[in-house]
Formats: sequence, C-alpha cells, structure tokens
Amino acid sequence: MRRVRATIALAAGALVLAGCGGLTERQRAWLAEGRQAFEQQRYTRAVQQLSRFLDEVAGKPETTEALYVRGMSHARSGQRAQAYNDLRRCVGISANVDVGWRAQVVLGTLNFEDERWDAAGQAYGAAAKTMPSVPPMDAVLFRIGQCYERTGRWTEAQGSYRAAVDHFPVGANAAAARRRIQLNADHFAVQCGVFSRRENADRLRMDLKANGLEAYVRQEPRDQRTMYVVLVGRHASYAEARRQLATVRVHVRDAVLWP
Repeated sequence: MRRVRATIALAAGALVLAGCGGLTERQRAWLAEGRQAFEQQRYTRAVQQLSRFLDEVAGKPETTEALYVRGMSHARSGQRAQAYNDLRRCVGISANVDVGWRAQVVLGTLNFEDERWDAAGQAYGAAAKTMPSVPPMDAVLFRIGQCYERTGRWTEAQGSYRAAVDHFPVGANAAAARRRIQLNADHFAVQCGVFSRRENADRLRMDLKANGLEAYVRQEPRDQRTMYVVLVGRHASYAEARRQLATVRVHVRDAVLWP
C-alpha cells in the first residue's frame, strides 16, 4: 500500500508569507507572483518568478518560504531532483518552525513515494517533533509506522500506530492504525481473500496450492467479526513481498499486500 487512507498532499497546507520587510518592490512582486502562480497550479511560472527572487535575496525569512513554494512547484510538476534540493535547503536554513515542518512532511512524502523508507521516516519524524498536534500529524504518525515496517522495525511501528490512535482516536487514520495494532505483524505476506466462512477460505487455499502457491489461512477480527484471511508467503522484506504479489496476481487479480 503506497498511500495512507487520508493521503498527505504534497502541499502540506497553506503558508502565510512573511511581511516582506527590506525587499525592493520588484522582489516583493516576484515573491507574490510566484506564490499566486503556485496556488493557480501554474508551476512553471511559479518556479520562474521564485527563481528570480532567490537569485537576488538570501538570508531573509522570505528566502526559506520561497524555497518551500518553489520546491512544492517542482514536486507538483514532477521535477523531483529540483524539489529535493529546494526542500533540503529550506530545512537547512529555516528559522520558521511552520515552514520547517511543512518542508519535512513533503520531503518525507517524496522519499516514501521513491521507496527510501529510512529517509522518509527520518523526515516525517523531524516534522512530528515540531508540527502542531492536529491533522496531518495523524497521517504523519501512520506513515512513520509504515516506514518502520518496511525497514523491519516492527516493534517501533507498533509504537507509532499507538501514538496515532492515542492522539487522534477518531482521526482519518485511526481505523487503519488500530487494525495494524491488532494484527501485531512481524512480516509481510500477500492477501488473496477474506471470508466469513472457514470452508470458503480453505477452498481458495487449496486452489492456490494446486497452482503451486503455499497458501495458509489466518483468523482475524475485522469489523467486530471473525474473518478468515488467505495469505501467501512470509517475508521479512517489503521488496520480496512485492515481487511475490506480482506472481500471485496471475491467479488472484485483486491480491494485495498484507498487513
């Protein structure tokens, strides 16, 4: 699963730009036009105007905000290398806590999408230390748990999921976090089917076995009912589970990764 139930948008909320004190009229115009172009989803124009601003202005609060918005513009237009560069520079020099955690959330999301789980977890963790205890913090905590799972740190993943539930018991990610806590998994597998009757699960298990796949049935509580989940494989590595998923989907088209 590559996305949290409530996806963290690349634009981690709106920023209120600083007062632009000490800037020339031309510099203020570039900054304002860059921000407006970003909000209008004209990302090439946003990069152009903000680049003009950054070519002339350094060491001011507006510099970090311009880097953040330009990094967002690069990210939204698929220029990932440039986005990483701007956002890392922003984090490195930002004295504005609000800008800093937002940039870390986006860095976490980019790294997560690029399957750099350690880097994603570090960026999300840095964001969680300074961001306010309101959404998207619940999604950040859930993503940290996923990063821990994908690097084999299952116990730490449980801690992150518990934090998401404790702080956001009715949040968008609460149900998914509770499920992870209940499962208390320590490996990945491929889920081939979920049934309310054991005999149906056994039937699929035997069909898969006939096709050379060593399936097994796991009993799980779901929606206050006992369900029978048909799984294939026990993988310590997320990458290995993904490879087996492709094989299983030849036989079960709607197979997904577990947990």
